[in-house]
Amino acid sequence: MKESIFVSLKLGELIKKARKGKGFRQEDLADDLISTATISNIERGAYTVSKSKLEHVCSKLELDLENINLPEKEEFSEREMQFLLIMLEQDIDACNLEHAWKSLQNFSIASDHPLQAWFYYLKGKYYFKKNVWNQASVCFSKGIQVIDNFPEVIYSNISAACYNELSRIAYYQNDIEQALNYVNTGIEIFVQSGERVYLEYQLLVNKVIYLKNQKRIEEALRTLHLMWNEMDKIKSTEVLLNMYELHAELLNKTERYEEATTYALAGMELARIEGNHERLFDLWTVLGSSYIYLEQWNKAEQCLQSALRLKERIKKEYLLISTYTQLGKLYSTTGKVRVAIHTLEEAVRLGKQTNDAFRLCEALEVLGDCYLRKDKNKKAKKSYEEALYIAEQHALKVQARNILLKLACCCQKSDPENYQKYIESFFQMHIQLQERREIAMKLENQIDSLKLHSDPPGS
Repeated sequence: MKESIFVSLKLGELIKKARKGKGFRQEDLADDLISTATISNIERGAYTVSKSKLEHVCSKLELDLENINLPEKEEFSEREMQFLLIMLEQDIDACNLEHAWKSLQNFSIASDHPLQAWFYYLKGKYYFKKNVWNQASVCFSKGIQVIDNFPEVIYSNISAACYNELSRIAYYQNDIEQALNYVNTGIEIFVQSGERVYLEYQLLVNKVIYLKNQKRIEEALRTLHLMWNEMDKIKSTEVLLNMYELHAELLNKTERYEEATTYALAGMELARIEGNHERLFDLWTVLGSSYIYLEQWNKAEQCLQSALRLKERIKKEYLLISTYTQLGKLYSTTGKVRVAIHTLEEAVRLGKQTNDAFRLCEALEVLGDCYLRKDKNKKAKKSYEEALYIAEQHALKVQARNILLKLACCCQKSDPENYQKYIESFFQMHIQLQERREIAMKLENQIDSLKLHSDPPGS
């Protein structure tokens, strides 16, 4: 294994000064053994490089490494380590993943140093970007453990950030219940006077997404309303765009369709200004859904087709599922059954391909509705059964309840035995959901005022 050296800021500055003293450009030192980019990184310092490359550069500059205060002999300041970690996080967020990974592999830090939490968090982010969920989860869990061992650095909010990422992993693995548990823990331990102040709103918006997918609409809206009260403190346009989209979606669920269009249009203006094509895509889809409910068919189709014209710019292919589902619903409602079925089958195909349980369940249910509308009970039943299996596997209880009732309708005349089974399961699920709602209502009644932040003592 190649020996590596951490180039301190001081050493990097010394090498840069020696190069300029000899009248060399960085390009003049580059060759087959070392690139201009590596030389630039060495001169900036706070960088880990192989010892052979550092020696190669120094030999060209006639610098004697034996007489230089080498990193192994130098006690590095915490500031230098923090600077390197900042650079690594920037690289990871900018998707310079392989460059970041090399630095992470060469990064040396004592096992009992609190900055280990940040180091594990960054490794987790790298694995997350590479979709290596298990390794990412291990790293985030280690980051949390380090903070637990050094409670004095809880203000860094690295622990809350790790819980946020764990929630996203659970969400992408279709475990929405676990995602909600993680995000609630992150919100609970978040230190409002600490670092990464933006993280609180990322946690909250993720909570709204998970609640929405569980059809816990009232709870999702309450959380979102708290965020709107803090809107002037939210600096992330990504969070703001999510808020507009989610608010429009939730208003659709509560039959406030005209109000939903207002939020969707406002969000679209911000997305257009920011050049955020994915959020613009989602907002066109939500707006199209609003117009379907308002029975403004032409507007609905124009919105959904506008979304699909952006699909070549969408990296997250699973986002297309909802658009095709809504378009299929529109065609089914307006009597274009053949094209509706073809469109919904595309939504189902994408759902299976991307392993998005929530969107796939919705697409299968709407496809079943389309078949049922044309009295094709056998095909409807097959779609509903697939949707029910997914809903039960992933604790989508509201969806499961609705699908059970539709399955009962399919079996009412031709299959009395299954009809009775589905009806009984429907009522059992309905009771469970009623009990959950009553518990949520009791908790809500215990809160005197809905605020995101409590008033400080003495205020």
